[in-house]
Amino acid sequence: MMREEDLRVICGDTTAEIAARMLGAELVMEPPPQEGWLSSSVSRMILPDGAQPVAMVTEGVVTMRVARDRWPSQASRDLAGRADGASRLAHVLMTADRGGSWSAWRSTRPGESGWEATQARVVEALVDDLKACGKIVSVERF
Repeated sequence: MMREEDLRVICGDTTAEIAARMLGAELVMEPPPQEGWLSSSVSRMILPDGAQPVAMVTEGVVTMRVARDRWPSQASRDLAGRADGASRLAHVLMTADRGGSWSAWRSTRPGESGWEATQARVVEALVDDLKACGKIVSVERF
């Protein structure tokens, strides 16, 4: 992920905590906006030298699901001013030239159920939406 030169967003608290630990970074939650968090909070990843290698850190599946719901129903300009994680993620996805590289921490096996299967379905649906909009998307699961 850190080799990518473009904008980086991490959706998932556990993934963010692992990345922060590996980079020696601190995760700092942004203060809530006046209207409160409409969907999910947003954090920043800050390295010891003050650099911020990740533009935004949000909760995972819920944020992606809400972002996907907001995306087709609202114009990019309407999402641009919102501070919650799902709106900001939807705006990033709508305005990106390409979908980028998606990394999932665990893949699911055929017939698997539970939380991992839910994660996989949400990511796959979002990837399908991105591709339908002409975005180039690559997915890595590990």
